Amino acid sequence: MKQLSVIVAAILLAPLMARAAACCGGGIPVPALVLGDEKANISSTLTYSSVGTDVTADGIWQHRNITEQAQTLRLDSAHIVADRFQIGASLPVVRRARNDDTRTGLGDVAINGGYEFLPEWDYSPWKPRGLSYIQL
Repeated sequence: MKQLSVIVAAILLAPLMARAAACCGGGIPVPALVLGDEKANISSTLTYSSVGTDVTADGIWQHRNITEQAQTLRLDSAHIVADRFQIGASLPVVRRARNDDTRTGLGDVAINGGYEFLPEWDYSPWKPRGLSYIQL
């Protein structure tokens, strides 16, 4: 029981201590796809980032004098349109703040289509399932 408590505490407290690089805005645009038995799905993701330190080309850490923050609310949706075909869309709303200047606008909107080329008609632990998609 004590080990389980340590694992749960580590999972809950780890995000408070995590650090992330500013590369690629902190995430990738994973497409909205229906992968289960549902006909459609809708989901949302909220991310927050704050830049407090820069690193020079020589590897020297310098704290910033200005605060820079970004929040992204991304709404994802996907819908099955035929037996093995689906379409989806992602709509990110980005809010950036630097000192007293705050701006809100759309991020990279994505439209995608998916095709299940190895369908799962019945359950089998050995048979693979394959889904390909294209995103614009």
